[in-house]
Amino acid sequence: METPSTSRSHWFDSSLWDILRRDRDSFLSEALPESLLGTTSQPSVTANVDDVAVAWDPLQEATEKWRLLRVADTGWDRVKQAWTRKYECGFRSLEADALAKVVSLTFKISFLYGGIRQHGRMVERFKTHNALVMYKGVREAMRRQVDFTLVMFMKNGLLFGCKVATLVGLSFGAVSMLSVYRDKFALYYIPLSAGLAGSVYTISRGPKVMLMAGCLAACLSTVFICAPLAVVSLHRGKSLDEIYKQSRQEYYNDFREQSARTALIETVMEEHNLWFRYQAERILEEKEAAAASADPSHNTPQVVSEKV
Repeated sequence: METPSTSRSHWFDSSLWDILRRDRDSFLSEALPESLLGTTSQPSVTANVDDVAVAWDPLQEATEKWRLLRVADTGWDRVKQAWTRKYECGFRSLEADALAKVVSLTFKISFLYGGIRQHGRMVERFKTHNALVMYKGVREAMRRQVDFTLVMFMKNGLLFGCKVATLVGLSFGAVSMLSVYRDKFALYYIPLSAGLAGSVYTISRGPKVMLMAGCLAACLSTVFICAPLAVVSLHRGKSLDEIYKQSRQEYYNDFREQSARTALIETVMEEHNLWFRYQAERILEEKEAAAASADPSHNTPQVVSEKV
């Protein structure tokens, strides 16, 4: 179990931070200007950071972004951090990224389903309203029918997709922001948020319909979402809050690796005056392969024990 201090402000991996500092000091000893080489034997980050900022800009920028990965201490600060992290760190938070992906996927599926569901009715509607219309030929009649069905497919798909995406976005957004505000995930967030979203979605039809829609959404979310999540939690032997925080930490760890990789690629592009990223990636892969082959630890023969 994590302590409150690690789960909020210092939950990120401190060992990686120490490694970055050690690599940074070793890099600064090689990248210091000549005017600073005789001043100190150990480079001081606080004293010489202004003098070597240009020499170590990519990694300094990456570490500055990693410093902003800390989770705020208050609820409203965490909610604000979830939406402003895109502009501070250059990437979306886990909650905002998951919300965008869920809404986008829901809209695409609902768009296709809504258009296909109404396709047969639109064909019958065209035939009914154009039964007495004289066309020049069969090709023109088929072209008019295809044009009409395509336009109605787009219209029905957009309407149905926007409705379903709005409902799912309200429900999932409420769950995400409630989890961010409390810095804790609980199972009852889902039916509560689904009922609230269903009530808000039918607010124009009166309080009775709002109550019915809220109860129906809460019951359906309990059966189809809460029950599978509870099974997953029992199977993994962890609480949903632990799974949520572990997923969040893995998401940020992936960003750290991608950010460091991007910084290296940008450095290679600047050194070789390259225009395309794939060229820098190829050069970086060649350097990594050469370094791996030169490392004696990778060339030591492995003893394989065989059963006689």
